[in-house]
Amino acid sequence: MSGQGGAAGQRERVAELVMMAREQGREVQIIAADRRSQMNLKQDERLSGELITGRRQLLEGMAFTPGNTVIVDQGEKLSLKETLTLLDGAARHNVQS
Repeated sequence: MSGQGGAAGQRERVAELVMMAREQGREVQIIAADRRSQMNLKQDERLSGELITGRRQLLEGMAFTPGNTVIVDQGEKLSLKETLTLLDGAARHNVQS
């Protein structure tokens, strides 16, 4: 997920995606681009209770829960290896990303 508007805009878009996933009955995992983004997302009340991790978790063995939705904040910042790891894990665990 990417877009214009700074931190507040990114947080708003992530919150909207979380709401849509919840409406479909799906649990959500959020991958933040960096520690700063991760802390910014955790400050939003609408995202409380959601699993918000950093992108380093992808290479450290992130556990994908089958049937979940994974939202990648600032996905354009992922490396090729991180992107392939994400896509492989999502495909193997029937995760919507």
